Amino acid sequence: MIREEIGDKDGIAVSLQNIGFIYSELEEYSRALSYCKKSLAVSEEIKSFPRIEMACQCLYLANKKLGRSEEALKNYEQMVL
Repeated sequence: MIREEIGDKDGIAVSLQNIGFIYSELEEYSRALSYCKKSLAVSEEIKSFPRIEMACQCLYLANKKLGRSEEALKNYEQMVL
């Protein structure tokens, strides 16, 4: 990924989120979770609260669709608090 080559961590977080949202749209929720988790890790590393919020939204949606209510609630709470 070009963003990795140039060290654009904010861009990496956005790209990972976008991939996660795309997998959610394709109803591939397990794959979505993988990318959303990676995005959250990068977002937390760079302390980007808007990116953290979006990564949590991505995680919330995928967990909700997988019937993982407790995890979805945790993601939702992290997203809004």
